[in-house]
Amino acid sequence: MQVNLRWHGHRARSLEALLDPATNVEVGADILAEALASVPGDPALGGGRYHAWQDKTAAYRYGRKVLALAARLRGD
Repeated sequence: MQVNLRWHGHRARSLEALLDPATNVEVGADILAEALASVPGDPALGGGRYHAWQDKTAAYRYGRKVLALAARLRGD
C-alpha cells in the first residue's frame, strides 16, 4: 500500500509490522477510508487524498487517474 512512514508510521507498532502484508493492507485501507470519509460524495478528491492530502490539485489529479483506471478495468 506504500504507507508513508513519515506521516503514518504511528499507525503500526514498528517498521517491521508494516512489512507484514496483512498489517500493511489494513493500515493502507484505514488511511484510504479516512481520506474518503473526509469529503463525502467526492471519490476523486477522497481517493486522491490517499496520495496527497494537503495538495488539492495533486489529490484530484491522482484520484481521477485511479477512478479512470478502475473504470477501464471494469470495462466501463
